[in-house]
Amino acid sequence: MSENPYSAYPSNHDYDARYDGQQRLSIPAVLSLVSSIVCCIPGMGLLALLLGLLGMLTISRSNGRLTGMPAAIIGMALGLLVTVGWVVVGIGAGSAFNMYMVKITPPVVNMVEGAVAGDPTAVRTEMTIGAAGQITDEEIIAFGDAFEDAYGANASLPSGLVSFAQAIGEGFGRSGAQVQGQAQRAAPVAVATDVGGVVIFGVFDPGGQPTKVFKYEDLFVLLPDGEALTLRDNGPAYKEAIRLNFTPITARDYLERARAAPQGEEQSEDDAPGDDESAEDI
Repeated sequence: MSENPYSAYPSNHDYDARYDGQQRLSIPAVLSLVSSIVCCIPGMGLLALLLGLLGMLTISRSNGRLTGMPAAIIGMALGLLVTVGWVVVGIGAGSAFNMYMVKITPPVVNMVEGAVAGDPTAVRTEMTIGAAGQITDEEIIAFGDAFEDAYGANASLPSGLVSFAQAIGEGFGRSGAQVQGQAQRAAPVAVATDVGGVVIFGVFDPGGQPTKVFKYEDLFVLLPDGEALTLRDNGPAYKEAIRLNFTPITARDYLERARAAPQGEEQSEDDAPGDDESAEDI
């Protein structure tokens, strides 16, 4: 009776033996590597990190049935690097956008509001010392009247990134002109008005900006048909608008054309009865 009656049953060691059959490649490991390579899409790095971790766990528990551990490790490592990179980029972009909305955009809105309100002092406050001494009250008043005629009396900052992007799209879409060339001193700013988003280019002095408050030399507002309404008659905004493929127009010329348009329509209507009378005489 020396024989073991349980010898016919497999031991625990037999259950733990490594699998010697055909191995399969771990799908999560492969997807992790692929996701880490497609790092230009936000969120793919985090996906690669999670898939790599899942691949490593499933492979380690498969007793040799699954392979692909190198792919899972590489995918997880690259995913971690990509995720950290996107976080750094996101923080930097958020800081840049915050500075843009706090330092760069408000002075432009204040200039437009001051011009519409007929307050030259408010406009000059946001301008460089040299530009403030060159611009005239008549130019400021005319610009305010022209802006109000085109877009209404209200101009404000877009609330948030989505509203800002929408205002930029509406402003460039209304202009209808394709931006070509490269501006040297003009930065686009989006504002919300009574008729929707409007794009205004603030013209600044790159070498003479203070550290805390952004100052401008001039600006121009995009109008329909690719026109650019300039604040100053012969300021730097005129040349910057041309560099970007826009057609500059002074506030005075805009107002003269706006005032002449109804007279031209009335004249054409007055001519029509005369033509009818001539036809009847014939």
